[in-house]
Amino acid sequence: MKISLSWDNGKKLCFDAGNKLNIFDIPAVSDAEKLRISCELPLADIHCLWYDRNLLHGGPAPIMEWRANFSCAQNSGMPFIAFFNRSSILRGAFGLTDLIDDAEFNAKINQQNCTYDLTIDVSLTWETGSFKLFADLRRDVDWSASLGAWRDLQGIALPEFPAGAWEPVFCTWYAVHACITAQWVEKIVPQLVDLGFKTLIIDDGWCYDEHKRVTPETLQDWYSVVGDWNISDKKFPDFAAHVQRVKAMGMKYMVWVAPHMIGTTSVFYKRCNYAVLPPVHEGCGHLDVNYREETAGLCRKVAAFARDNKLDGLKIDFLDIVPPQVGDPRGRATLDMVKNLVGEIRRDNPAALIEFRQRYATLAMMPYATQFRAGDAPFDWMLNFHRVANIRLTMGDKIPVHADPAYWAANEEPKNVSRHMIAMLAGVPMLSMDPETLSERDVKIVKYWINFYQANRQLLNFGHWEIHFGYRDVAMAAVDDDSGRIAIVSDPGAMAKALDLPADKELKVLNLSDEVLNFPGAECFAPDGTPTAAGMIVPGGWGRRA
Repeated sequence: MKISLSWDNGKKLCFDAGNKLNIFDIPAVSDAEKLRISCELPLADIHCLWYDRNLLHGGPAPIMEWRANFSCAQNSGMPFIAFFNRSSILRGAFGLTDLIDDAEFNAKINQQNCTYDLTIDVSLTWETGSFKLFADLRRDVDWSASLGAWRDLQGIALPEFPAGAWEPVFCTWYAVHACITAQWVEKIVPQLVDLGFKTLIIDDGWCYDEHKRVTPETLQDWYSVVGDWNISDKKFPDFAAHVQRVKAMGMKYMVWVAPHMIGTTSVFYKRCNYAVLPPVHEGCGHLDVNYREETAGLCRKVAAFARDNKLDGLKIDFLDIVPPQVGDPRGRATLDMVKNLVGEIRRDNPAALIEFRQRYATLAMMPYATQFRAGDAPFDWMLNFHRVANIRLTMGDKIPVHADPAYWAANEEPKNVSRHMIAMLAGVPMLSMDPETLSERDVKIVKYWINFYQANRQLLNFGHWEIHFGYRDVAMAAVDDDSGRIAIVSDPGAMAKALDLPADKELKVLNLSDEVLNFPGAECFAPDGTPTAAGMIVPGGWGRRA
């Protein structure tokens, strides 16, 4: 296979790639602003694709997409795509070690030539330097092994994450949206501590006086007041004292911010609207990080808010809201913003907790966040499971991957409440149910599974995870270490793989499926932990082979 490189200044280069793992050096070209990498991948025995989009939508695309395209940069996604067959065996994977600059991937089916015509366009700056092209054309490995090889090529050292990054979290968002007050928070915290939660995230709603819930009507101008990052004294009188009271009850205190979002009624917008990108959506425009001075001032203000109120950290949201664009890049400016903001926060509190969301839960962000959360999945435990599993797949082991907060209807069936809790055990569990409205039955189930997490946290957090896909969904996520295995099974067809463990190792199987799983000789439990018939795991239950 020929891989061609062409720069916009006329320079050209060509590589010969064989059926092996190829790593090519791409030189820095100081007077170029754009690079195009192109090749033709034969379509024989290609049935599936996996790329950045799949981080949010579950498993690999189970069809041959006529045109697969995505953009990525420091603040959104990652430069990698894989092609493989129905047996998950690789037929080609391509990636870059430049994780910062804006890039665009396009794969188009060429019917005449029976190929996927792949182009990768990369925006170049004077800071880009040389980097590597990853072209894996092995035909005897699982595609996820290729993803792992690309991840290893980055050479990013695993940070030492603070202890708080592994603790169960309660987030206020789905529970109350912007109808939040200091009084309500202090009322529920003892209940949360009793349930086993150690960290509190105060989500959107703290920086304006209005009390509102998300509806199609309120969303139209929801964010019009954000951007100045001043506490609402009506909701939180004497905020600093409130924070200390909550911390004294036994919870770490984090607060939501979205520094890219500038509401149209904010003081920042009125003073600096030239630094806000259109269009206005849901009441806000988006900060243009190419205005470095204005961006740095906003970062200093957010960091000062965290410092002055002795917060334990920040949930930093919507860093991906400005899409990567090769023709109008902001990847490196976003990197500077993240470095400045996180650097200011850690200067005051080296153990600060920093949450990033799924679209920027990537290797490029590894040095800056302490926990990486799945994208929004209220009511949908299976989607939550998919998203947590995909972060595990892309970022590797021993990373604090956090589930999206579990949230369900008040009349939800016990097996489904349990499945919400089980799905989150592929990461660190997070809840956003108002504890004052939880039924006694649901309290029992939540407490049971949080205790399960705590009892198994060493294996869950520091073992080796393997993610197995079915036709489209994640069929099983299993974690192993020297002590044994925990397998979360959503497809009964994956049960044989879950049970494939030496008999002298402890095995626990958690049932996300709709069917009773046959686990011969196992001690089995219902969703609330009560014993059930031996060897038969009911939906929402689990079994143990000691």
